[in-house]
Amino acid sequence: MKVIASSLRPGNVIEHEGKLWQVLKLETTQPGKGGALAQIELRDIRAGNKDKARFRTQEYVERVRLDQENYQYLYE
Repeated sequence: MKVIASSLRPGNVIEHEGKLWQVLKLETTQPGKGGALAQIELRDIRAGNKDKARFRTQEYVERVRLDQENYQYLYE
């Protein structure tokens, strides 16, 4: 689901550069020139690496919804 970058919150999971990232921190900055920017600190879900990304606040990013379910195996 595509959402505006300014609507992201810590704990959300997004798809960025072909990987799944969890949002750790979000800061919105208003530089003197141009539009506002959202600086986001991200953690790669698989590798655990941290990274920072910068998006325009009106830019769309792909938010991912993850479901977790418990299963019981009925065989050995």
